[in-house]
Amino acid sequence: MRCTICKKGEIKPGNVNITLKRYGMAFLFKEVPALVCSNCGYKHVNKRTASRLKKIAEESVSCMYSDYSTDVFSTSHIDPRPENVLEGSDML
Repeated sequence: MRCTICKKGEIKPGNVNITLKRYGMAFLFKEVPALVCSNCGYKHVNKRTASRLKKIAEESVSCMYSDYSTDVFSTSHIDPRPENVLEGSDML
């Protein structure tokens, strides 16, 4: 199968590291299954995997903020809507 980005390389199964940024924090996921282009290196992560990583990051942020009392730390500035999953070379 040809890469949808460069149209030249073949995409093959592999494992990649993915960094997601949430609310000023970075989450590093290692050895994530993906399809990787042999030419441009673009990482094709399926929607199910991307959704799972996003959920883990969002839940981690929620856990971190829930440890604080609302009298000490206000979470009113935090946008509860999920952000887009970063893909490809933007992930690293």
